[in-house]
Amino acid sequence: MNEEQFADDLLEDDMSDALQLDDLAVAYIGNPKVGESITLKMKKMVKLTGDSCKGKTKDGTAFTKALSSVPHGYEIVTDKGSKYTIPGWEVFGKLKAIFHKLGKTTDVDLRITHILDGMKSENKKLDKYNVETLVEDEWKSLNRESREWN
Repeated sequence: MNEEQFADDLLEDDMSDALQLDDLAVAYIGNPKVGESITLKMKKMVKLTGDSCKGKTKDGTAFTKALSSVPHGYEIVTDKGSKYTIPGWEVFGKLKAIFHKLGKTTDVDLRITHILDGMKSENKKLDKYNVETLVEDEWKSLNRESREWN
């Protein structure tokens, strides 16, 4: 093999592991507005600590992804690589209960619905989110008391 052929072979090398533009961008899933839902397939949940717990809005305003009263937060990574930051303990607790009931924490179909505005004083003690998963091809949530599917 001559040097020119060797160089051509190097250039035609397998590119299956090469990064593409889509690999460099992370899509963040915004929290649904009141009355709206997001649906996703969860690949895994990641605990955020230190710098990974800090974020910036599109206009550059800094914010924390930490849950209240602790220095860490949680993020769901979807099967497509998108990320959804858990907005509060209510959603985290409901997710945790669903994972225990299902017996798994990966490949879980989720629908998170924002049902009430938590900033309104009359809603402070009420559930602000409904968290559901697919059970036998039906969206179901867990009853807090009985731990049975609704």
